[in-house]
Amino acid sequence: MSEKDRKNVVELKMVKEGLVLVVKEYEDFEDVETEISRLISSMSGFFSEGDRVMLSIPEGEKYSNDLPGIVSLLQRFGIRVDEVSLSKSKKGTGVATGKKFTGVIPRQQEGTKVLKRNLRSGQLLVHNGSVMVFGNVHPGAEVMAGGSVVIFGSLKGSVKAGLREGETALIAALDFSPSFVQIGGYTMNEPPSSNVPSVAHVRTGRIVVEPFDNLRFENRGEE
Repeated sequence: MSEKDRKNVVELKMVKEGLVLVVKEYEDFEDVETEISRLISSMSGFFSEGDRVMLSIPEGEKYSNDLPGIVSLLQRFGIRVDEVSLSKSKKGTGVATGKKFTGVIPRQQEGTKVLKRNLRSGQLLVHNGSVMVFGNVHPGAEVMAGGSVVIFGSLKGSVKAGLREGETALIAALDFSPSFVQIGGYTMNEPPSSNVPSVAHVRTGRIVVEPFDNLRFENRGEE
């Protein structure tokens, strides 16, 4: 990507609802990190600790998988993401189109995050590490984690795990009925439902869902 194209991959827009950080289609996530850092640093004094923005990213698996990294980067600048929209626009400039989450719950960059409440429809939990939820993940809610996701409750929403750790991550819930699961680069669009504690993990190149008391993990030579 040329210097000019890289600078055009990120921009700030003011709309009626507030300030929107628009991320357009890109090839290399490092270009996005560089340009967000450059843009915010160039606006020294404009942002204050705890300021909130909306975030617009292109629709697609590649971009949604990078979302935890974008949210974490903004947090390092003291900026909180209040809303995420997945733009259907080819160039990623359609701020208000596509799928939208209005209750974004960003967390610190590393380690395991524990959330002690339910996630309701339209809420998105984003974390670069692993996530434990003591509550239910309702239909229409989504969890995106760099590591594993464990739900001490009912899972009926969407979960993307292993966005950093890859296929070694897992997804577990006491009541397992998600609408969609992803572990690393593997996806399952119609996961099976189970009303007993169950775990989704990758074995022999695909996601399998097994009862907790009958798990068979793939031997990866790990201790």
